[in-house]
Amino acid sequence: MKASPVLEISNLEKAFGGVTAVKSASFNVYPGEICSIVGPNGAGKTTLINLITGVYPPNAGRVFFKGHDLVGLPPHRIVSHRIARTFQNVRMFGNMSVIENVMTGSHRLVTHGLLDVVLSLPKARKEEQTIREKSMRALELVGLADRAKQRADLLPLGLQKLLELARSLVSEPELLLLDEPAAGLNDAETEALGQLLKGFCSQGITILLIEHNMPLVMTISDRVVVLNYGEVIAEGTPLEIRANPAVVAAYLGGGVRASD
Repeated sequence: MKASPVLEISNLEKAFGGVTAVKSASFNVYPGEICSIVGPNGAGKTTLINLITGVYPPNAGRVFFKGHDLVGLPPHRIVSHRIARTFQNVRMFGNMSVIENVMTGSHRLVTHGLLDVVLSLPKARKEEQTIREKSMRALELVGLADRAKQRADLLPLGLQKLLELARSLVSEPELLLLDEPAAGLNDAETEALGQLLKGFCSQGITILLIEHNMPLVMTISDRVVVLNYGEVIAEGTPLEIRANPAVVAAYLGGGVRASD
């Protein structure tokens, strides 16, 4: 029997003025899988992620995470459900160290208040040390532990992407939403990223991935959802997507072969 979905997208819609960015989108994401969303530029992929994470309210439709309705919740409440994301354009605090940047992703775990920090109470000190240790483990996982004290803005783009990934991991997510994590990476970095993401799934993290790098998508995905003009036009395994004429016409253009 197939497991219940972690994430359920049902007839989701979003329009900006007279332009419909997402139209009646419906699909499920299942535990421990990598589900990739692909489509041409402007297909509505990032808008879909923003709807799931509460950045935009939908005009219609529902989003359920493990049975909990996310529509109407602010982003910080959605994060509390153990959902984390990265962004298409890297967002970091350039004047802070690498490990300090990762620590900013731990707000879901913080229980002490400002007064505890000001008074340097034991509770605050202990919690900060715990968060620092979790952040270092996240950096070790992505291969950036040796750069923990370096200023974040001195990292090349590929390593900044890994830093953002580490920051999303420190909140201990069950669902990880990644928006083009391979953009700007070379072939070796992309291959390493793919192995890293597969490793996350083996640890119980479910991944919803937006990515233009089709060889990466076809290599690591369990399922692929194809958007075109905001609509889901196909859904299936990588092999099924390769063979789908509507996908080839809309996005692949015949350029991705079974041997790619």
